[in-house]
Amino acid sequence: MKSLKQKYNSLSKRIWNPKVYNYEYNFSKAISNTKNLGLKPINNFEIEKFRFSSDERQKIINIILHQIYSVDNLQIEDLALKCFLISNQLQAFLKKHFEIDSVITTGNIYINRLQIHYEKYSILKQRLNNPNFNKQIKFHTWLTLKNLDVIDLTLTPNLWLDFKMSGTELKREDYEKIAWVETKNIDRKGAVYEPKIIGYEYIERINKPVKLYGWINN
Repeated sequence: MKSLKQKYNSLSKRIWNPKVYNYEYNFSKAISNTKNLGLKPINNFEIEKFRFSSDERQKIINIILHQIYSVDNLQIEDLALKCFLISNQLQAFLKKHFEIDSVITTGNIYINRLQIHYEKYSILKQRLNNPNFNKQIKFHTWLTLKNLDVIDLTLTPNLWLDFKMSGTELKREDYEKIAWVETKNIDRKGAVYEPKIIGYEYIERINKPVKLYGWINN
């Protein structure tokens, strides 16, 4: 039986604000947050109403995964916990190979209405303004496309690593995947992304208490 504290912690990590599900609203708010922090705004990025077909999405996903795991011969460990660096490199890869524009986006993730990666805006702000702030990073970084689709290359590697650190061994191939979420048709019990800040300048300026490695060289 759960203790009162465990029940409270579980409830406090659930989604209570319905605006969390409105990606377009939160993306616009993230643009404002970025400006308020004195960071550079994004240029020439306007939201467009279009959809990738399932075949188009799968083709792009297959090419990216082939590059990572077959060409560069990387492992899940090379991607896990490096969401900001990997997103930056994936942004360049998408532009070069598919002419797909995207914005690096930082914020929170919920799965089945529970916090998976979560950090308050006040903490994000403190990381930027205090160079000595080096607490564990709990936010997440992904890419937002012009149609507000989300492409996330490190969510499943992060989940795999969490299970491994807790003593549960899982098949690697089941987590060598890309999360591609159509935020216009969001599954409230699935992965829900909440943008807070956009752009890579934030990542460059904060104190990151982890060692980073890259993956795409082509």
